[in-house]
Amino acid sequence: MNGNVPMSFACSAKAKVRRKKDVEEEEEEEDEEEDEELMDKHSCQKCGQHDHPEWILLCDKCDMGWHCSCLRPPLFLIPEGDWFCPPCEHKKREIEIDRRKQLIIEGAQELALQE
Repeated sequence: MNGNVPMSFACSAKAKVRRKKDVEEEEEEEDEEEDEELMDKHSCQKCGQHDHPEWILLCDKCDMGWHCSCLRPPLFLIPEGDWFCPPCEHKKREIEIDRRKQLIIEGAQELALQE
């Protein structure tokens, strides 16, 4: 016996403390990795930096980040409501243009049938 504690119990308690420390260290490493992933995802897509997070806008479609000052033209105020990054805005406009073209084609076909 070691003091009043049986030796096997003392060794077992040390092993549990070590295991608990290992688990805590693993959890801390996982948290750091998750933080890095978030920083990568929310870093500015233009300059690659994640400084001044209060000025990084997150796209409401793809969730990528952009500094207000890295946009062209730069934004001096955080916009209210939904905001879409340049690539998502471009894609959205392309879809709208394609939809309008299709409506024009359908309208022209109807006119041709009426004549």
